[in-house]
Amino acid sequence: MSHSCANRSLRKETRALLESLGNSPSSVAGSLATLGITGAQRDPGSCVITGFLSAIVGAERRVGRIEVFRRVVVVTRRRPQRWTIVRLPETVRLFVAAFDSGLYPSLVRTAEQPPSGEPVSRAS
Repeated sequence: MSHSCANRSLRKETRALLESLGNSPSSVAGSLATLGITGAQRDPGSCVITGFLSAIVGAERRVGRIEVFRRVVVVTRRRPQRWTIVRLPETVRLFVAAFDSGLYPSLVRTAEQPPSGEPVSRAS
């Protein structure tokens, strides 16, 4: 698969996963709570959305690191090292802003909790 085709496929898959979380910031929060995913505020590598994507997209061998910023997700592929940038859907962007400002405290990882987002099998 060519770089641009692989990049396009990863971008499309990631965008679809983000859109599946819900159609409002509170429904995104509810989806993440149901999945038991928590994260750190204002930390692109440990955000609750990063945990969600890492659990699914991170299970793929081609994915190395995932970081969520205010408007985009950056997925770093392993070999060759390349970046795929995915624009956050508006609902998820609004959720991230609300999460970072403390609106969803139940989704904030506490010191006792292990990081969520360990890759899971596609079969589960």
